[in-house]
Amino acid sequence: MPVELEVEGLAKALDMLASGNTRIAIALARANTYSVELLRNRLAKYPSKSEGKMNGFKSDKQRRLIFAKIRAGEIPYRRKGILGRRWTTRGSKVDTMAGETIGIVGNISPYAAFVQGHAMQAHIHRGNWQTEVDVLNNSRREILAAFNQEISAALAEENA
Repeated sequence: MPVELEVEGLAKALDMLASGNTRIAIALARANTYSVELLRNRLAKYPSKSEGKMNGFKSDKQRRLIFAKIRAGEIPYRRKGILGRRWTTRGSKVDTMAGETIGIVGNISPYAAFVQGHAMQAHIHRGNWQTEVDVLNNSRREILAAFNQEISAALAEENA
């Protein structure tokens, strides 16, 4: 599920963008690239190891599976950092026709939504792994500041 952040006060910059102002286009692209990289880096950060203790087995089948994994050396689980490395950005896009700027951050792991997805996070990961919504909310002020700084600089150059 996409998570969106709306930058207030962007109307003037978007009007200038629509009229072909390249300074604004470059400023928006820089702010957008900075923002998606910031989010990707923060999402890729692993939390400290959780104890994640289990309260008994739910079935005999589960008990057999767990003990088979212990014998095979798959338990205790060793972190490999795969989830963190699979956070990607598809860059930023400034669409002059639609008057918008879009940045996409995603994860190609099939289990990412169960670890860091706000809507589907597994119970065992809650409170330990940050979700994409958590990261966006915690980064909101910094992202808005980046857009404000880039737009202000572009407008100052325009008026100089």
